This record gives sequence, C-alpha cells and structure tokens, in this order.
Amino acid sequence: MSWVPLWARGDDDGVKAYRETLYEGVPEHLFSSLRSWLISALADDYEIMGRELRVAVEPHSGSASAVSALLRNPDRRDDLLLAAADWILHRWYGMDDYERTVEEDQLISELVQLLEQSGSAWKVSLAEPYWRLMRRVSPELQSQADLVVPSGTTAGSEIGLAWAAAFGLKPDYPKAFQHAVTAVESEALQLFIPKDGAGTLGKAIAHLSLKPERYTVAGLDDKKSDSAATLLGMLRMLWDNQERHAPPNGAAPEPASEEQAVAAVTVAVTLVQWFQAGTIREANGSS
Repeated sequence: MSWVPLWARGDDDGVKAYRETLYEGVPEHLFSSLRSWLISALADDYEIMGRELRVAVEPHSGSASAVSALLRNPDRRDDLLLAAADWILHRWYGMDDYERTVEEDQLISELVQLLEQSGSAWKVSLAEPYWRLMRRVSPELQSQADLVVPSGTTAGSEIGLAWAAAFGLKPDYPKAFQHAVTAVESEALQLFIPKDGAGTLGKAIAHLSLKPERYTVAGLDDKKSDSAATLLGMLRMLWDNQERHAPPNGAAPEPASEEQAVAAVTVAVTLVQWFQAGTIREANGSS
C-alpha cells in the first residue's frame, strides 16, 4: 500500500481524496523538481528547444539559462515548462535505443516518478505514435486502451491517434472524434461487410440494422434486451455525430467539444476491444 500523510489517514475518504486529487499545470510542490529535471534533460539541445517553443534563448548560455527563459512570462510558466518536458520526450522518441544514453533513460524514469509522486494531472506516455505527456485517466480506461493500441492493427493505430488528440498536451477534439470513428469502422467492416472495398461505418450500420438478429454482444440477449440493438445505438452515436450539423445561419459546423470527443474515444476503445476479442460476433445458428 502506498504511503499517505498523517493528515489524510483519518478515514477512507481522506485517503481516497489524497490519492485521487490531480493537480493541473505545475503546482509549487513540483516546480523546483521539474525545473531541475529540465536543466539536466535539455543538455545541449536548449537552443533548438527555444526555437521550436518560440522562446528567446541566449546562444551558448547553457540549459539553466534556457529554463530561466521559460519562466520570464509568469502567465505562461506552467504551459512552457510542460511543453518543454513534452518536447524532450518527443525528441528522444526519434532516437534509436543505442543513440540514447543511460542517463537519458534514467531521466525518463525520473520524470515518470516526479509526475506520479506530485499528483500531477499529467503523466509520461511511451506509447505510439510518439512519446509525450498525456492527461491521466482512470486506471480502468487506461488498461483498456493499453490492450488495444499495441495490437498492430489499423484500429489500434487509430485509437492511439485518437487518444493522443483527446488527452495530449495540445488536444484536438475534432481529430480525436474522427480517429475514434475510423478505429471502430476498420473493425466493423471486417465483421459486417468484409467484401465491400468501399465500405464505411455507415454501410456497416445499415447492414446491422437490416438483420440485427444475426449478431450478438457476448450472447447477452433475452426477451427484454437485445444486445445487437445496444451495439447499433453505440455505432450510430459515433457515426451520426462525427460532424456536427451546420447551424441554419450558414456558419461553420460546430466542432466536437472536449466532452464529446472524450466520450467518443471511450466508446471507441470499448467497441474495438469487443470486436478484437470476438465479443461482438455472429449469433449461434445465424446464416
């Protein structure tokens, strides 16, 4: 069992609150440690970081001076410190294992520990498509995604992209929604209309709606419930909402919100896992 401070040990609620409270940005109890980590991790790359983060860094001034440059604008302090850590992870991802030093591998482990111990809302992700900082999610949802993303399938790759777009440091919610749809589409086509070379999730939904009795979700069917109907609703929710309808005044379509994108990615992770595990399948005796 992990340690909790004395003041949080009075009851289960106190322990739960201590362990589950996440801190946005760079809280003061993380600031000094993260600053020291950045100075060590930047090494000789600080000038490149300054250019790519659009921060004025004095040439030949050293990594400590470069990190100080990130702190000149107090309003952007947290964003820039996290962006610098994210930049370093992305840069190290592009290296082969033999190109990274033992010290750099140790620094990755240190950053994982720093963020975990401080209760940061951010964590290190070493998953595809590249290393980066990612927002923490519930352990249950994370474990589901961890099963799907490394599967070596189109759906796994698309879930990885959707996850990064939804939970990355610079989220892109419309992109997250679209990748979620594509992930589910790639699995649904294989089961419902495998011979259709121009298939879409919409076509797969049409096929399922014509003969829902042919399919089941884990055989969870009785007189009061129909698992295929529930599946159909989940698929339609993704397909019908992937592009918000344009308002009547002719303005641009409304982009997916954070809430909508996160919901779409969460549903997509579940559906892809079900498809890949054979939980969604043809019902016994169907033809």
